[in-house]
Amino acid sequence: MGDFEAQAQATFESLQRTLRAGGSDLPNVIKVTIYLTNMSNFEKVVALRQKWFSAPYPVDTIVEVSALALPELMIEIEAIAVEG
Repeated sequence: MGDFEAQAQATFESLQRTLRAGGSDLPNVIKVTIYLTNMSNFEKVVALRQKWFSAPYPVDTIVEVSALALPELMIEIEAIAVEG
């Protein structure tokens, strides 16, 4: 999983599955925190937010961190959603 785009795609897909399992979905997300290990991927994240969310976009916080749970991870997303 050394490709940022592939990791980001998998992360958004996982988020969507998790939300649906809990009775919600991506349109119900009101806040996301996106953790990146390299802020040079910021523009890619902006494009991905436009792909996976629609206006009005959720409030977001994007933070660069030195590492995530696994050394190979480059992105992690935490979301708050209302019930669907």
